[in-house]
Amino acid sequence: MTLWQTLFGFQGRIGRSVFWLALLAVALLDLAVAALVSDWIHARYVEAGVAPQPGRALFVMTTGFLAAAAVSVWIGLALKVKRAHDVDHSGWWLAIALVPVYGPIRLLIDLGFRPGSKRRNRFGPPMGDFGDLDDRDDAGTGASGPPPSAEPPAPNVPGSTLPVRLEMARAQRTDALARRPKPALHPANDVLVR
Repeated sequence: MTLWQTLFGFQGRIGRSVFWLALLAVALLDLAVAALVSDWIHARYVEAGVAPQPGRALFVMTTGFLAAAAVSVWIGLALKVKRAHDVDHSGWWLAIALVPVYGPIRLLIDLGFRPGSKRRNRFGPPMGDFGDLDDRDDAGTGASGPPPSAEPPAPNVPGSTLPVRLEMARAQRTDALARRPKPALHPANDVLVR
């Protein structure tokens, strides 16, 4: 996963360390934009001794802050969705934050402190501890998903999914029924002979 995909994309997964570092970087960039906009207004009007035009200064300041806020909200949402994917939740799960008191606390615990699933889940392979920002999968091949010739995991292997286990159990039961000998019928009265 590239840095651009990490910050702006909504697919994939990121670990806790990448999540916290990216949020910190976005917060620092927001502070830098706020400092630059306020410094520009200060240099343009106060140091130059020019009487500020309230409408124009307010427009520049508001536009700068809104642009920075829009980018920050997008990045924050993308990071939270990928972090939710890491703990095997859909991005829609973030709506839990709308529940008063419980929602934000649960969101902080699950996204900020809960470790992600160790194995590939429905959102892709896990990232490394400090975010392997590349396009390699678990095998390092660059392909997403299992190789085309891969067999499904055995039913009792840890980490195998429930649908695969159910399908394999159904196949084993069908094979066992097919191998079982058919009962013989007596030709005279169609009674089972044991």
